[in-house]
Amino acid sequence: MKLAVVSTARQEPCDFATFSARQSRWLAEAADRGAELTLLPDGLACELRGDGGAEAAGDPHRHAAELQRLRASWLQLYRQLAITHAMAIVAGAFPVADGGGRHALRSDLLLPDGTHHWQDRLHLSAAETGSG
Repeated sequence: MKLAVVSTARQEPCDFATFSARQSRWLAEAADRGAELTLLPDGLACELRGDGGAEAAGDPHRHAAELQRLRASWLQLYRQLAITHAMAIVAGAFPVADGGGRHALRSDLLLPDGTHHWQDRLHLSAAETGSG
């Protein structure tokens, strides 16, 4: 199995259309190089801008709450890219609301047949919890 690991400097937060175009380019390049599994950066969701703009991006709890409306689009984007490129994709981590006012960082695995698997991170860093 040929593996691609995408490592980049964190980009400025952007809208979903800009984010999607960037992801499409990265994954097309990985596919062109023969990747069967591509691992995307863990903090990728930080590059998405919610409705609160820069102010919300500086507050991890608020930013995570704002990103909830993009969750379905995130999954659809990576599901479609996995199918299009016949490649498994680990799409970084996305903060998923647990219903109790907290968020889990969920790593999504999208497969070329369209199936979705995931794993929640058990321990968050101080930066991710807003305490450091």
